Amino acid sequence: MTKICKRCGRILINAQSIQDGYGTTCKKIISFQEKQEKNTTDTFIENEVQFLKCEVNMFKRQLVALKNNPSMTFKDAPIERINRDEENKIIEPIIKKYRKVFRECIEELRDVLELRKNKLEKEEKKENEKQEIIALEVITS
Repeated sequence: MTKICKRCGRILINAQSIQDGYGTTCKKIISFQEKQEKNTTDTFIENEVQFLKCEVNMFKRQLVALKNNPSMTFKDAPIERINRDEENKIIEPIIKKYRKVFRECIEELRDVLELRKNKLEKEEKKENEKQEIIALEVITS
């Protein structure tokens, strides 16, 4: 049993976390990553959003801690929950930028998935046409 998170390297306090080897937030992130590996592209975006929400929440907590204690390093910053007022003052400008970038990434991902879907449909159509031609040749001969 380790007392340091295998993912982020922070000291673990909770008995269950020590047993798992991951902090609560990191455990959620790891489970999202495992689900993502098993899932199809239909649920990929949904799982990616959940994963990113966990990551963003962890970073929010660290940023607030760093603002309150400038001598602290990023790795030492705690990831405890923060109150809404502090979050809004410190985090909102950063979150707005990330939301914009995230929206752009989602749009690009949708475009790529649409192109891939169209390509697969064309390939399937060609294959069906070949099958029909072969079937007609067999019937006529």
